[in-house]
Amino acid sequence: MNNYRRSDYKEKTVGQRIVELSREKAVTYYRIADRADIPMSTIMNLISGRIQNPTLGTLQGICRGLEVSLMDFFAEM
Repeated sequence: MNNYRRSDYKEKTVGQRIVELSREKAVTYYRIADRADIPMSTIMNLISGRIQNPTLGTLQGICRGLEVSLMDFFAEM
């Protein structure tokens, strides 16, 4: 039986995951935006929390920029 409550752990935001993966893969935000074909401001707005619910297309682009699958992107959130 799972004794963990939802409040026992904090889920990561999309922005936090971008930061984490970009560090792991040594990829700059500029490179992610370029590979994703999205504005750099979108990346920065996700990281800062100004955008909290990106579109699927944006997420797919970010995953392309980070060279990870959507499943891997969300695996540790």
